[in-house]
Amino acid sequence: MVSWKLDLCNRESALSDIVSINSIKTGYACFNNGKVPPKTARKSEQPHDFVCLDKCREELSLIPAGRFDPSRQVSESPLVNVVESDSYLNAMDATLPMLPPVMQAVAGARDPDPAFTRLVANTDPQTEFLGDPSRSVDPEGDAHLIRRLDTVPVKLTQALWQVVKDKISGKGFNSPGAVTKPIAIGREKPIKVDALLNKMVKIIQDHPHITPTLGEEHKWSPQAKKYNRWGFLHRLGAFITGKQGPPAPLLGRSKLFLSLACGWTRTYLPTGKEDQLENHLMKFDDRSVKLEDVLGESYRLNEGNLYKTLLTAENVLAKDVYCPDRDQQPLQKKLEYLRNDSEPEGDNFGAWYHFMGASLYGLMRSAPVAKAVVLTEAAGSFFLEGPDRQETHINVAGADFGSGLRKIIRDEAWKKPLPAGADTAYMNLNEFPRQA
Repeated sequence: MVSWKLDLCNRESALSDIVSINSIKTGYACFNNGKVPPKTARKSEQPHDFVCLDKCREELSLIPAGRFDPSRQVSESPLVNVVESDSYLNAMDATLPMLPPVMQAVAGARDPDPAFTRLVANTDPQTEFLGDPSRSVDPEGDAHLIRRLDTVPVKLTQALWQVVKDKISGKGFNSPGAVTKPIAIGREKPIKVDALLNKMVKIIQDHPHITPTLGEEHKWSPQAKKYNRWGFLHRLGAFITGKQGPPAPLLGRSKLFLSLACGWTRTYLPTGKEDQLENHLMKFDDRSVKLEDVLGESYRLNEGNLYKTLLTAENVLAKDVYCPDRDQQPLQKKLEYLRNDSEPEGDNFGAWYHFMGASLYGLMRSAPVAKAVVLTEAAGSFFLEGPDRQETHINVAGADFGSGLRKIIRDEAWKKPLPAGADTAYMNLNEFPRQA
């Protein structure tokens, strides 16, 4: 492979980035905006040569080696990273993934956004925070979420240790989602997904003035995306120097995934419709609120945005998720029992918000990915809370419902009348005589 060394940097200024061109597998040479003639680049005599990029690295582009045309003009607009189509690339975005980890750390040592790095470092995760419903991109919320996620390793370790101690002492499971009452947990699936999808189509058709849309999920801000490349190293350094606790590696996961996993969607992903939905549900008699009641009202409040429909429901149903007496909340007494149990003493709180959370993730991700995530969550719950087949059934049903809903929108199946006799009786709670 041909390796070039280009003297493009102002040696008097601080170098911001170092890139190993020899690491690029497809044989690309780097020229300044497509205007540097080949004679200004000399062939390297070293096995690993470097290209130094100054603060104007946005003006640098990669072009295929051997295809350089000094007369070709390169757009001044931001470069896209599509190597396969020979599009022009941002040098750092194209090269960093191909570097060894140590070199990546060197190349990314300088903060892409020092102001955001300081915001993260100065954020106290113990302070109260509530996101702005009008903003789908929220740098301040991202910084608070990142720092709050750093508290998870210690809390998780403490929870695992408590589980071990409880098992040793014979106390059993003692987490909010554990089924501790002497009841028989059913084996049958409590929710028929196809029938619930039919019911959702009917809800959509009952509101002909509203056009359903998939909606757009909350995402990391541009500052947070750049920070998350190397931010863990900054926080690890702060941990080593005693400035914070052990940091949590985010592993490139989305803001939606992390907020759902921790039960923090109401804090970081608010829709602004939560109070209206809760007030509506509180008008029902005890144990009378059905899934269709929650979905229908949330759909209306969010004007057909299905992402916000499910997110609003999740935010309402997962309120105070870590409260030991969460099942005693006033709203919880209004909700229908969703589980197949010998007595209505299981984790109905978890059943409702797990279903909505899994549905939300299934709506925004592919079916295999959503299914894998909910099964992984079920495995974690098995260890922390004990075996609960109903929880697993509900998680999987949620993921399948979200995936099915996505397909209905994609295929515009909601425009077609339901077949005569279509099943909309989606609850299957007949396993025990009490429920029959």
